[in-house]
Amino acid sequence: MRLLALLFLCFACVNATHWAYGTAVWHLLTGGPTTTSRAYNFTLNLAFRRSYFNPLPTAPPYGPTNGPYPPSGSSPAVLGFWSCGATCVASGTSLGTLSISMVPQDIIPLGDWFTGRVNFVRNFTGASVANNNIFWEYYNCCRLSSINDTNHDLNWRITGVINRYATDSPSTTSVPRDYESIGFLVLYSIIASHPAGRPLNYSIAGTACNGQGIGSCLTNGIPTATYTCSALSTVCQEISGPMTINPTLGNVIWSPKTLGLFSVQYTITEVNLYPGETGGQRTTIPLDMLFEITPPQPAPYFYAPFALSVPPSQRVITFYRGVEGQYPVCARSNATGAVVDINPVGLPAGSTWTFTMSGHDALGAYTCYLVKWAPLVDSVPTTACFLAKDTVNGILESRKLLYSHDPW
Repeated sequence: MRLLALLFLCFACVNATHWAYGTAVWHLLTGGPTTTSRAYNFTLNLAFRRSYFNPLPTAPPYGPTNGPYPPSGSSPAVLGFWSCGATCVASGTSLGTLSISMVPQDIIPLGDWFTGRVNFVRNFTGASVANNNIFWEYYNCCRLSSINDTNHDLNWRITGVINRYATDSPSTTSVPRDYESIGFLVLYSIIASHPAGRPLNYSIAGTACNGQGIGSCLTNGIPTATYTCSALSTVCQEISGPMTINPTLGNVIWSPKTLGLFSVQYTITEVNLYPGETGGQRTTIPLDMLFEITPPQPAPYFYAPFALSVPPSQRVITFYRGVEGQYPVCARSNATGAVVDINPVGLPAGSTWTFTMSGHDALGAYTCYLVKWAPLVDSVPTTACFLAKDTVNGILESRKLLYSHDPW
């Protein structure tokens, strides 16, 4: 039996206090819309600045997985739940709080960040559960100190709603950080889906904070105000155009005119009612992420295992169970003085990642690694992403490998 690896483009992720990314996904295990007991499998996917933690988080291929780590800040990170009716905020009947710890998933030394995952089963019981939705919020301090627009060093906060009729939440695979060049129009697409294919709506989250409605705790919900003036006697300078989002497609348009990091939080919402439902709050999940605006230097690009000219749908590598296969991962940059390195994220269990060569030629700087993998009989689908960084100019690019079973 064969395994296929499909190669697509994606974008990547860095800097000081430590919060960098957050989203969530859940699945109903037991109970229903009118029962007094419902149990959910709940997962938080998070990213933090790695050098904030001591000892440094590790995970393969940079060391054994350690942890779990408390996503610590000024106080223990708290995840709270409340029952709610038509409008969901953190002022309904409390269903308890949970202090959580995360297990490191992927380590990205080139960007000083790592991803962590929190997974648990939560059982909600009592009269307030029946016929009510559930609101949740997760918060602590602090966001990265280098974020612009007075959005630095604030509490992070992500919120969501569990609709009592829903079996599954939507999910997003958008990555923690998107790199864009100053002076160019940003065209970014949020990647999200629902297991049942239910339609979704996309919006920029409000700025409500702890204990209030759905919101991000950000001072500015959209990166930067449209204009800024240092004094009434000076000329107003546009530092960033407004960010807009297509509510049905999740396509983001933005015209940044300032270098640096910008925090933004999106809300992904189910659109349609469920059978038997007459109204009320839809299921929502958050996507809290960063845009980094960089100088317009050429970004690194991957030329192996596939050339840039190969369409994503044709980027296929075949693996046979029990037989070791291999492929090179190579990237280069023609930026001035560039030095390229590559980090893997989410390689299949049992695979190896080995440096093979680097240097400069007429086309610029290049670096290559070799991936080897012998799939087992019980190997399961997984996802890998490769991040290439020009370590001199600080610009990243990435590609994603999706491993899936061939039906033969």
